[in-house]
Amino acid sequence: MLRHRKPNRVGRRLPDLPPDALAGLLQQFLAQGQRAPQVLLILADIYQSRLQDPARAAGFLREYLQTEDDPEAHTRLAELEARTPLQAVPKLRALS
Repeated sequence: MLRHRKPNRVGRRLPDLPPDALAGLLQQFLAQGQRAPQVLLILADIYQSRLQDPARAAGFLREYLQTEDDPEAHTRLAELEARTPLQAVPKLRALS
């Protein structure tokens, strides 16, 4: 039986797994076509706070903001982008 942590900011209990294992589990959920905004936000939280990967956190926040109008998430994304080295930000492909 999995132990659970306290509810995260979206009110769900998450399994007590190492952050990288939890991120992998949630990404498998996304790969199966489940695009729940809460999962994207949880992944952003994990990558920002637990795995110290602001570029990946920003990517999940961008995807989250495609479906949700969340002023706090917009602010958080702007802060992450301001702190993320330019080489870590994916380059946009030129439009053909």
